[in-house]
Amino acid sequence: MVIMGLRERKKEKRRSLIVQEFSRLLTLHGLYGFTMKDISDSLDISLRTLYNYYESKEDLVADYIGNRLISQLEEVKKLGLLTGQDFCQDMYNLLSWFFKVHFSDENLKEVWVRDFFEYIESLERAKKYEKVYNHLVTLIYNVICLHQDKLKEASFLLAEVYVVIFKGTFFKIIKSDFPLEQALKELKKKIEIVYKGVGLE
Repeated sequence: MVIMGLRERKKEKRRSLIVQEFSRLLTLHGLYGFTMKDISDSLDISLRTLYNYYESKEDLVADYIGNRLISQLEEVKKLGLLTGQDFCQDMYNLLSWFFKVHFSDENLKEVWVRDFFEYIESLERAKKYEKVYNHLVTLIYNVICLHQDKLKEASFLLAEVYVVIFKGTFFKIIKSDFPLEQALKELKKKIEIVYKGVGLE
C-alpha cells in the first residue's frame, strides 16, 4: 500500500474539491455554462493554482468521468451485482448499470447528449482521451479479475474488446436516441458473442 505524505494528501484533497465543484457547476449550468475561472472563483483559489492541477477543462472532464466510473463500480459491488459466478452476467451488470444511471435520468441524459458527446470527441482530437480510456479499461478489468482463473491469457484482449463495445453502445444511444432497453439487449448479446469468440465457452 502506498502511503502519501502530507503534501500529497493536501494536493489530492484539493484535486477532489475541484472535481466536486466542477460537478456542482455542471449540474447548475451545463458543461458550456461555466469556465475554469468560475471554478477558481467559487473555490477561492487563483486561476493559476487551478491550472497547476488541471491544464485544461478537458483534463478536468476526464477526471470527472473517471470518478463517476469508479463510484459506479463501488455501487455495483455494494448491490451484489458482481457475483464472480457468471462472467457474461457480471460484465453485463456492470456496463448496463452505467447506462441506466446516465440515461434513465433525463437531466443526466441531456448533459451527455448535449455536451459530453462533443466533449469526448474533442478529448480524442486533443489526444486526452487516453485518461478516460484507461479508466474504462480499469473498470472492466475489475470484472475480469473476478474470473481470472478461467480467463487467463484472454484477460487483456477481453478488456480492450469490451471497451470498444462500451463505446459503441454509448455513442449509439447518444447519436441516434436509441431506446435504452433495446441497446442493453444488444449489449448483452455482444458480450456473450465476444466471450464465446475467444474460446471461453
